[in-house]
Amino acid sequence: RALRGWVRFADGLWVGLGKRGCKNEVILLNLMQSSSFLCGLVLRMQILKKMPDQPNPNLNPRRTSPRKSALSDRGASNEVDVRTTEQPSAYRNFDSLSIRGMLRIMNREDRSVPRSVGRVLPAVECLVEATYRQMKAGGRLFYLGAGTSGRLGIVDASECPPTFGVEAGRVVGLIAGGDSAIRQAVEFAEDQIDGGWNDLQKHQVGPGDMVVGLAASGTTPYVVGALAECRRRNIPTACITCNQNTPLEAQADYPVVVVVGPEVIS
Repeated sequence: RALRGWVRFADGLWVGLGKRGCKNEVILLNLMQSSSFLCGLVLRMQILKKMPDQPNPNLNPRRTSPRKSALSDRGASNEVDVRTTEQPSAYRNFDSLSIRGMLRIMNREDRSVPRSVGRVLPAVECLVEATYRQMKAGGRLFYLGAGTSGRLGIVDASECPPTFGVEAGRVVGLIAGGDSAIRQAVEFAEDQIDGGWNDLQKHQVGPGDMVVGLAASGTTPYVVGALAECRRRNIPTACITCNQNTPLEAQADYPVVVVVGPEVIS
């Protein structure tokens, strides 16, 4: 379900890009019809609790506030303490439930995800429009992540050429630890704050591209460091995360923040 949700995001972007003379409205309409993009990401990360009723106030693209230091943000202990994804599960007795009881809880939490995604569609719209402009002008889309987040980016990048006719190399997925980390975890690779930028440099990333950082926690050094360096070089940045006010969000021109709370199993 997660992979289907991620790939269906491409319906909103790649189908639109493949139509000669298409307008942004075509892409946005397709995205609206396939908004399970973020649902799939959120579900795969197992961030399955309901989002607060109030809308996310951090939706404005290209914010002009001073850019924070990725290193100093990483060292702020109070940031870690308030991450909703790291809080105890609301289902502390989960392991004592019957299998059916477990499945019912997970299914109930799953149903809250589309509503959470719906609340951040304005932010998704900003990201899609910006990516459309970059790619129409000849730029590329880079996904950057560690662990599962990185693998999801690679799935979409790999699917774009055969399914949507996108030229190979226009969408690139990068994962901390390199290609070997796709199938087997590479310990500590995500903690290399210069690692993401070093990987991007191998592809001659520039201001004409779009770099999207993926991290449920919003604190992964591999991703945060890469976006910080991109912003210093005027390379457009975006992020998809599940915590507000994180170092990753601070380095993103187009943040998409889906706050849905602790994991069912934590």
